Amino acid sequence: MTNTRNKKYRTFGSVAQKGANKFQASYKFQGKTYYGPKRFPTRTEANNWLATEQSLISQGKWTDPKFPNTVNTATPNFKTFALKHIELQTTASGTLLKPSTRAKYVSYVNAGLATLAKTPIDKISKSVVDQIWREWVANGRLTTASKHYKLLHAVMERARKDGWLGDNSSNPCQVRGAQNASTKRTLRTPSLEEVVALAKVINPRFSSLVLLSAFTGLRFGEVTALRRKHFSRQSDRYLLSVVEAVTFVDGQFVLGKPKSASGIRTAVVSTKLTNLIDEHLSQLSEDPNTLVFAAARGGYLRNDVLNKAMNSAAKRAGLDPLGFSPHSLRRAGATEFANRGANIAEVQEYLGDSSAAAALRYINTTNRSIELVERIGDGIL
Repeated sequence: MTNTRNKKYRTFGSVAQKGANKFQASYKFQGKTYYGPKRFPTRTEANNWLATEQSLISQGKWTDPKFPNTVNTATPNFKTFALKHIELQTTASGTLLKPSTRAKYVSYVNAGLATLAKTPIDKISKSVVDQIWREWVANGRLTTASKHYKLLHAVMERARKDGWLGDNSSNPCQVRGAQNASTKRTLRTPSLEEVVALAKVINPRFSSLVLLSAFTGLRFGEVTALRRKHFSRQSDRYLLSVVEAVTFVDGQFVLGKPKSASGIRTAVVSTKLTNLIDEHLSQLSEDPNTLVFAAARGGYLRNDVLNKAMNSAAKRAGLDPLGFSPHSLRRAGATEFANRGANIAEVQEYLGDSSAAAALRYINTTNRSIELVERIGDGIL
């Protein structure tokens, strides 16, 4: 039976004697009651534990003492803290990161940032970050280095705000230009003519997928998540209801929503593809949930399978396979759409991108400078 006469209350928490040399410490926080990890042999030790917990709460360093792997008084190492950050990180709209994004960030922690894994978060100084950046630059992969640096900066910013770096400390990631560094490698975007030529020689079960991707600008995960019910015939053209997207994470497919809220849209398909889509759908089950572009053995199609087929087809067609990938079809469509006169807002809507900057990444020049210059002043001079 609890000895209530020996239960002493403090400003924060309480200590109750549960027997000879057995003192239980507890406190309430955020509407829940938390207990000490053990029965303390003295009241003083129980009070000391409560004082430590109270201090951690005030510093923003508190973690749930119920988890046995959590040592509340220990400073976490970089990997532990980074993985927690990835789990808690949200997008600009306040949603948690998608599984594919989380997996990508975890790979950064295990790859380029692995040298920091066991370093206590409060020991990562500006000089440490500067040295890591110099090593990354020496390897010559600036674009990859910049991606790792952005994650490192975000992790250290959370550490700063949580109080792990001290009350007056600043973010140690202060390398100028690091978040925008790039190797300046230009991605080759195939022309629509090249895409059509490739579609003619690729494995027939992929030809409709290749053309639809290029003509609509859908992401690979969006087009491979399409089912019969997402196709709507309107007179002489099709409309696509883009409401799902599939990603391949850690060896399994994850079905979710498109990359951003703007990605949920109705895509208009050119009438040039109507007969092609009619023919493709006629070969499928009438079940509205039938995947339109499934893998050979059923289920979702993997990116690498289509990529391999595209590269092989490009060689057979006498085309340069460099730049041919499932994602390049989206760039080809965006470039063609823009070069037909669409403004940036229209390109953004066409691609289902959340910002104009995101849409601009998919538009590539097609050496039309002379043609465009000659159009200046038409009807005026």
